[in-house]
Amino acid sequence: MKRAGRRQAEGWWLLSDNAGAAAVDSRQFGPVPPELIEGRVLGRYWRARRSQA
Repeated sequence: MKRAGRRQAEGWWLLSDNAGAAAVDSRQFGPVPPELIEGRVLGRYWRARRSQA
């Protein structure tokens, strides 16, 4: 599973969520053209902000 990190002129920069396990991502093969990406968002998660007192 890869995460779309950022969009560039050449395509999407994909990041592995487990880079420490010798995962292959855009650090090895560069940006991926948008027409090669397939997927859908099932949910999004943001951590709650801590109040600064």
